[in-house]
Amino acid sequence: MEFPEEISGDEEREALASFYRSQVTTYQEKANYYLSLVKKYTKLLEEIDEKGLIEASARKAGFDQKWPWLQKIRFILFNQGEYMTSRQIVDTLKSYQPSVTNPIKSISATISQNSGQDGELHKYSAIDGNNYVGLKEWEDITGHKKIPPIEGA
Repeated sequence: MEFPEEISGDEEREALASFYRSQVTTYQEKANYYLSLVKKYTKLLEEIDEKGLIEASARKAGFDQKWPWLQKIRFILFNQGEYMTSRQIVDTLKSYQPSVTNPIKSISATISQNSGQDGELHKYSAIDGNNYVGLKEWEDITGHKKIPPIEGA
């Protein structure tokens, strides 16, 4: 690797090399830390799944089937951490509350009633043709939104 001409002398080269070595070390330490977390939580999820506690863990995580629709939608969006379509919200709801049957009309009505300037939800149409819903607090002060990835892109 050649250094740019403006860097001359062994001291400058060694200082630059030392800086990048320290950066690599820092990133390696961070990567190792995050890998250890992934291993830890993967093992925990496997243990939970082996015991058949996935549905019970959803209840333990704070989900309550008696909540009104808006609270269920907020819970799902918060836990997923991204904008979702109504269909995705319904599918996720069914994993928390398998006994629910055809909640799409109730979810759609709740989204319509609670989106807009004063609502708790934010709705937008994406270039992929889908309408997405997210939490109002996901907008920053400039109005930028957390855009979900486009499937198949």
